[in-house]
Amino acid sequence: MPYLRPTPLSPRFWYEQRGEGEPLVLLHGGTSTARWNWQKAIPVFAAQGFRVIAPDSPAHGKTDNPVGSLTYARMTDEIVAFLEELGVEQACFYGFSDGAQVALEIGFRRPQLAKALVLNGVVLSFDDSYLTAVRRLMGVDRLVTDDDVDRFAEARPEWAEELQKRHTWAREDSWRQTLRQIWPLWTRDPGYSREAFERLQAPTLVLTGDRDPVLPVEQALRISRELDAELGVIPGRGHETDEPFTRTALEFLLRRAR
Repeated sequence: MPYLRPTPLSPRFWYEQRGEGEPLVLLHGGTSTARWNWQKAIPVFAAQGFRVIAPDSPAHGKTDNPVGSLTYARMTDEIVAFLEELGVEQACFYGFSDGAQVALEIGFRRPQLAKALVLNGVVLSFDDSYLTAVRRLMGVDRLVTDDDVDRFAEARPEWAEELQKRHTWAREDSWRQTLRQIWPLWTRDPGYSREAFERLQAPTLVLTGDRDPVLPVEQALRISRELDAELGVIPGRGHETDEPFTRTALEFLLRRAR
């Protein structure tokens, strides 16, 4: 797959591109990769007339991170620069988890770029219930030192094995660097403001599974109202991106972005 580095200090983005038509940018979740989240969804969207662009985020998969740290604001800037280099002036965005946070920031910081937004697993405030859910999901209280990462691997061995396979952006132990960089991202409230949300212009869909441990349905409902967005709840699903999510996102995009 192709690589692209928008500026000298930007990540060297690995990305997949398929289809022709309206640009649709798929932004994966934290610790994941474009292929890990979107392998089955990419051909579905492409077959419906979208130009699908699915990058690995900084410090994920095959995309490096020269800065060595992550914030949603910086990730947003990097994705915007990446799209500008591809000549994308306006696009639809479907983000999952961390990707949803980035898509949200694009929506209110670059409203002219976002034609429609699908936010699967987005969070507006990192309150105690959210932080507890993150720690329960990871099986550890923090991910700062090598010992912390070792404890994560003991608590979530299958997940750790997948991370080792998929994150290859650094010469050694890419997956460990990814985890250590992502932990502050997950535990420091981004401080979104009411004024920021008022700048959101794009039609928006908030998606969640009714068994999502990170985004309960009640919270998703509050977020949809806060953003003046539609709400989609997928029964029997958790924090994921499988076929029912793809189908719901596609229906929304065909209805609101065409």
